Amino acid sequence: MEEMDIKWNMALLSMRADKFWKKIGKKISIQGSDVAGFDKSKVKCFNCHKMGRFARECRAPRIQERGRKESYRQGTKAEEKTPKALMAIDGVGWDWSYMGNEGENHALVAYEEALTEFALMANTKSKVFDNSLCSNKCKKNTDSLNSKIKDLKNELSEANNYIYHYKLAVVQLEGRLTEYKEREVKYIEKIRTLEMYRASNLKSIKALDKELEEVKLEKNGLDGKLAGLLKASKNLDHIIESQRSDQVKEGVGYNAVPP
Repeated sequence: MEEMDIKWNMALLSMRADKFWKKIGKKISIQGSDVAGFDKSKVKCFNCHKMGRFARECRAPRIQERGRKESYRQGTKAEEKTPKALMAIDGVGWDWSYMGNEGENHALVAYEEALTEFALMANTKSKVFDNSLCSNKCKKNTDSLNSKIKDLKNELSEANNYIYHYKLAVVQLEGRLTEYKEREVKYIEKIRTLEMYRASNLKSIKALDKELEEVKLEKNGLDGKLAGLLKASKNLDHIIESQRSDQVKEGVGYNAVPP
């Protein structure tokens, strides 16, 4: 009966998982390419005791085993006619579409409540499934999923830490960028002022150069006139000396007068 209870719980978990993954359009992987699904070939009919079908699908005459049913119901809280086994099937998952809307007859809770209680989507829990009555293979798969969830949570925490530091760095860079833009505006104003001074100085230099050229021309003219005057003065002195008589004496204190 203990094994039957385990199969019962695993079947319920399988139904909830299948409904959940059908809703979101994904499948859960346990190890590598293994996909969580249902292997009907592992199911044993309670009526004819043959493998590969449920009691509801069995066409053999019904066998009344009240004692077995009574002991079976004691270990469960709700009636379920179809036990299901959950196992890892390489590459494929079992199709539950043939069951229609029989979830109300098999699930312990409503569909929405099952999704809420489904341990795979429990946001406040760090484990997928924990059952001391679970088989070794189930425990191994559960531990693998719990380990993956823990690793993903660590990676998420690390990623959030990186995002926080990146955002902080972005804020600092934006502050520096604003400061650099303010400095750029000030530098542009200074450059414009210096360019105005430079233009004014260039105009002054051009005016001074022009004035210098005029002064040079005037100087050259004055130098020419001065040279002409000096030459004329020298010629005049020469003429005066040439016309003076030898008898005329000029000295200090007396004048020589002819008789």
